[in-house]
Amino acid sequence: MNTKDKILEAAREEFLANGYDATSVRCIADKADINKGLLHYYFKTKEVLIVQVFEELFKELFSILDQIFDADQRLELKVEQAVNEYISFMLKRPRLPVFILSEMDRDPAKHILRLKRAKVRPPFLKLIQLIEDGKKSGEVRRDLDARHFILSLISLTLFPFVGKPMLKYFHDLDEQAYQELIEQRKKEITDLLIKSLKP
Repeated sequence: MNTKDKILEAAREEFLANGYDATSVRCIADKADINKGLLHYYFKTKEVLIVQVFEELFKELFSILDQIFDADQRLELKVEQAVNEYISFMLKRPRLPVFILSEMDRDPAKHILRLKRAKVRPPFLKLIQLIEDGKKSGEVRRDLDARHFILSLISLTLFPFVGKPMLKYFHDLDEQAYQELIEQRKKEITDLLIKSLKP
């Protein structure tokens, strides 16, 4: 791993664990096992660094979803694969949803500006078009609002990560049981969404 990648990995871990404000350049440099001067050589400010972290995280996820939505297969299979990949992605980065929500709550305008600077373009416009095409072909019920469908997909997928402590407490789950529940959610969410598509 080269120095730039080490910095980005350290920054990602520190930002997701502690939030933007509580993460210092010194913490990132220490995590990457380099000095501050070398970090500033690659990234002039902490703000530049977080934009780069956002760009890498979202491009990775959205490129996966883009491939799914572009594939030549039935809409139901695309939904199933999107849910599975979304959850699998978050299982590897369980702090990401909480970090995003906290940043949006803290400074919504700045958060959106960061996404624009990172050139993050959510792939869900493609899904909207797929749903509209499905309504015309009869594959999807005509009264379905695609916006609600996407809100359901995102919220059903992300809430178990945002509400992890509460879920573990309410259902008396240890970490292994929680992980098993999340894996089971893939099918549960897929079934709910597919049922909502059908005429």
